[in-house]
Amino acid sequence: MTTPAMATPTPSATTSSSTTTPSTAASATMQLPYSHIKYATAGGGQQPSVLVAWGANFAVYSIPEFNKVPCGQCDLRRGFITAVGFSGNLIATATEDKQILLWSHTGAQWEYERTIKTKKKITAIEILSHHVIFSDKFGEVYVADVDRLRALANVPPAEVVKTASPTSTASAVSPVTPTAVNPPPSKDISVTNRLAKKLRKQQQQQQHQSQKVEYQHQKPAIKLAIGHCSLVTSLACMRTDTTTLVATCDRDERIRVSRFPQTCIIESFCMGHTEFISDVVFCGSTILVSGAGDGTLRSWDPLTGKCLCIQYLCQGASGRGLPPPGTKPSVVKPQSYRSGLLAATVEGVPQLFVFVVTSDGQLALAQSIDIGGVPTAASFSPFDNSLLVSLIPESPETPLLKAFKPDSTSTWQAVPLPAFLNSTVTVTEKELKVYIKSQQQEQMRKVCNLKVHKPHEPNQKKSKV
Repeated sequence: MTTPAMATPTPSATTSSSTTTPSTAASATMQLPYSHIKYATAGGGQQPSVLVAWGANFAVYSIPEFNKVPCGQCDLRRGFITAVGFSGNLIATATEDKQILLWSHTGAQWEYERTIKTKKKITAIEILSHHVIFSDKFGEVYVADVDRLRALANVPPAEVVKTASPTSTASAVSPVTPTAVNPPPSKDISVTNRLAKKLRKQQQQQQHQSQKVEYQHQKPAIKLAIGHCSLVTSLACMRTDTTTLVATCDRDERIRVSRFPQTCIIESFCMGHTEFISDVVFCGSTILVSGAGDGTLRSWDPLTGKCLCIQYLCQGASGRGLPPPGTKPSVVKPQSYRSGLLAATVEGVPQLFVFVVTSDGQLALAQSIDIGGVPTAASFSPFDNSLLVSLIPESPETPLLKAFKPDSTSTWQAVPLPAFLNSTVTVTEKELKVYIKSQQQEQMRKVCNLKVHKPHEPNQKKSKV
């Protein structure tokens, strides 16, 4: 993922024109769009809340007043947020620098708790009770036991590593003392350069060793649960009366439905997409809906893997119908489900598609909502019967969030939101384009430039003229 050079995270309302440099003043400044929207009942009193994330930051608001819940160290700038898990008294945010940050609800606010180191970049996160389930770009799905992590916090790293691997030597877990990288002065420039290079290499080795010790310290609480042969793009969880299901999808058009915590038991494979799968959403306990880069939205029986319905979405087809010949399919993504309604988006299309999901898995388009901008995320509120959508700003006046509610005729209409929700981080227009491009799933599409080789022909002697 490409990381743009971001400006200082100050709200636009507090940015003064006197502190703007000439280069920044020449280009328009925009607000960074929201990338994730999550609803949950949080806190000791089970307060209905919504979490919104943008860039490297996030905020939690109580519903329906949109009062901001205090969050300690929520502005830790450790890379852009790539995935968010929000449930009960726990928040998990994955950043692009291979870390998962955990926040817990203590009293009346959220407090930073700990960081989980990972070997690969995280693509999706879900929270089930006290377990954090996350997938990475290597195709692996892990389960982190939060209670176990909290217990290990009181154990020295050396003791944990010795327990996990008795054959490890004391040198492998010995504390690392950083070494200064400033070489001693020398008249010979070549000697100075060699010393600086040697010391930098030594510091890198020490840093790698300290990260390895920290990873080994957390390893007993993190277990490998599911393995894919390709990049895992998304995952979803569903609890039933008898079991818990985990659906994972990858770049190779496969959906795997497994039991939890016995993830070695595979319920089904859902096969049929012809391009990478963008997201999967459980619609109740008996229906699974997926979207992909082939321009289709499909519903499945998660226990048998049978495809129940296919809906074609493409640009220029008013949200339905087969793609025109020669048209590259659009990336379709199911966003949220609630009470028989499913919200889906098409990458690059300024509309939100609301489908009715029947009990037998059929998908019927109920309404195409013109939202006035390209959506980045959408979520149904389980508390006040509303639909919250985040937009890519086309101008400084474009709102970042819009809310919709159905009227007496079941038509979704826009409703007002507090003005402060449209103030995140001010960036230049160029930085905004780079950020949006890094978030698009179009880059997951496989591009195969195969050369056509002619059949081998034996060499023929040229006749002499």
